[in-house]
Amino acid sequence: MKTLCLDTSFSYLTVVLLKDKAVVQSFSEPCPRQQSELLLPTINDLYQKAGWKPDDTDEVLLTIGPGSYTGTRIALTAAKMFTVALETPLKTLSTLQLLSGGRDGVSVLDARANRVYLGAYKAGIALMQDTIMSVEEAKLYCQDKTVFGQGSILEKNDDFENMAARFVALYDQAVRVNDPLHLEAVYLKSAQEYTRKP
Repeated sequence: MKTLCLDTSFSYLTVVLLKDKAVVQSFSEPCPRQQSELLLPTINDLYQKAGWKPDDTDEVLLTIGPGSYTGTRIALTAAKMFTVALETPLKTLSTLQLLSGGRDGVSVLDARANRVYLGAYKAGIALMQDTIMSVEEAKLYCQDKTVFGQGSILEKNDDFENMAARFVALYDQAVRVNDPLHLEAVYLKSAQEYTRKP
């Protein structure tokens, strides 16, 4: 089973190729405001390094937010393109779930306006629905917890290392999408809030 994994829901661009749940090639680097122009070239580069052709793709695994309004849509659009053109299944994970990497703790991402997206996980399984909290509320909530993602917002360490391994750890928890064409990202905020300046 050859899987194309995509995440562009925050400042990183992450593309991972898996074969039978093992990492074949991966790219995960900060690419703020460059994900749109870099995503397809990065996919092409990794396919060439792996010796894959697009037709070899058996499925696509995508994070669907919460996260950046524009960033989340970049990978979503590419995933739809692949699944429709190649008639391959599409599976999804929460962005915060991916950040947990199958571990126990709390995943956070900047939601602007002094807020964070937050999800709590045990072995990668959600203990609550992904939500938005103020930074101060999140600091209290995470006081005695391990934090993944943008921990620096809460005066803890950032945690974005080895995103490829996180896709592997959560592969079996991905949810298959029945109607990829009509899949929408998880935003948790209105479009107006995303465009409002902090």
